[in-house]
Amino acid sequence: TGLGGECVFDEPFKDEFHSRLRFSRRGIVAMANDGANSNKSQFFITLGDTPDLNGKYTIFGKIVGNTIFNLITVNDLELGEDDRPLYPPSITTVEILHNPFDDIFPRHKEKKAAVEEPKKKRR
Repeated sequence: TGLGGECVFDEPFKDEFHSRLRFSRRGIVAMANDGANSNKSQFFITLGDTPDLNGKYTIFGKIVGNTIFNLITVNDLELGEDDRPLYPPSITTVEILHNPFDDIFPRHKEKKAAVEEPKKKRR
């Protein structure tokens, strides 16, 4: 929407760059920001080669397979006077094909044993 949103972190988080990750094709997914180290909850997807974005935005994914054709249709959406889509698209599903964080496991909360309160004696 371009209006921002909630972030899981309380504060904006830092940029992360790697020399092998480049904006060299369409379908690159990266964090949107207001300047250096100001990443929050928004992201964008490139529609082509955009080398001028290298070193400015954190890349964290790419669109693969036939889903890239869905991205191409986004490029052809009808725009309003403000250059925003009249009917904004939405992402309904995401599939992680490679998890680089295989050392992180979900936390399971232990069930607390029910504490029995002493029964009151009847008079």
